[in-house]
Amino acid sequence: MSNPTDCDQRDERLGWTGDIDLTSDSLAVNYDAGAFLRFFVSNMAFSEDADGSIPEVVPDVRYVHRRPGDVSWSTTIVQLPFVLWKTYHDTATAATYLDAMVRQVDSLAKPVAAGLKQCSSCESAGGNCEHGDWCPPPITLGTPSTGSCGGPTPTLCFTSNFAYLSSVQQLQAMAKMLGNASLAERMSSLSADLTRRFNSAWFNASSGNYDQGGQTDQALAIALGVPADKQRATEQLLQAVVATQHHPTVGIIGNKFLHAGLASGGHHTDAVALLEQTSYPSFAFEFANSLEPATENVWGKTKSLPSCLRAPLRPVADTTILTCRADGLAVRGRGHEQPQPPHVLEL
Repeated sequence: MSNPTDCDQRDERLGWTGDIDLTSDSLAVNYDAGAFLRFFVSNMAFSEDADGSIPEVVPDVRYVHRRPGDVSWSTTIVQLPFVLWKTYHDTATAATYLDAMVRQVDSLAKPVAAGLKQCSSCESAGGNCEHGDWCPPPITLGTPSTGSCGGPTPTLCFTSNFAYLSSVQQLQAMAKMLGNASLAERMSSLSADLTRRFNSAWFNASSGNYDQGGQTDQALAIALGVPADKQRATEQLLQAVVATQHHPTVGIIGNKFLHAGLASGGHHTDAVALLEQTSYPSFAFEFANSLEPATENVWGKTKSLPSCLRAPLRPVADTTILTCRADGLAVRGRGHEQPQPPHVLEL
């Protein structure tokens, strides 16, 4: 139990960095997970090359061996110290691994030097390896999937651009907290430049949408704080949710930020409606379906339902949604929660 893994029901059980990245907030809120997360940060730092590249699986064992991996996976080395600081007031981890975080963030500049849309699939040769928003289920149950997924996904590079800018923002905040003024200023300048480039590459001013206007597209832009008109961005996200009758059409990355995006625009009722939805596709369908109703383990059964619907981190991530997002609570450190006016929903 010293390493976070995926897929315990089959012979995989690898330390995919993207999985712990997306579940770390919930893990820290619900458990005393500081030592566990710190140990994985040390493993990631040990696996980092001199050029800042980090493999998708830590330790880098068995059949994966992709370096550099998807940006949304490798920037976990920035996410975890940030979560430890914000949840447990742990500043020592950020200080200890500051150089490793800087190497990782700096290594991301080269792949996007020619443009934010320059990347390629992890299944193709060359380029900067990307998985995208892994892995939304097909809109209609039983529809043959394209590749491993089948549901709507953002353009391949969009989620990686998000992860890059998010890691820069987090590193800037930690540098400021540690009193490293020069690094904070450098990250602030880089953040401003990337924000400009992100909006230029992905925002459609006439439609008000980012990328393809899907739920993940809008939610990630809102999470970054890049829309010039935040209210318009949240309204566009609401439209994307209403268009599916409050069914989520996101992968594991979009899932983490979907409800927060709605709540940030005051759409708490719609955020809760997504959680209460029991028909396919939805999170509660994993329990409410008649094909393979889940009990204590929603990942153990995969014969009748698409495995992407049973992504193991979704139920874990939803606990953060319930305690920190949809019901209007904002976590201010472990054990310190303050209601966020003006609207708190009773679940």
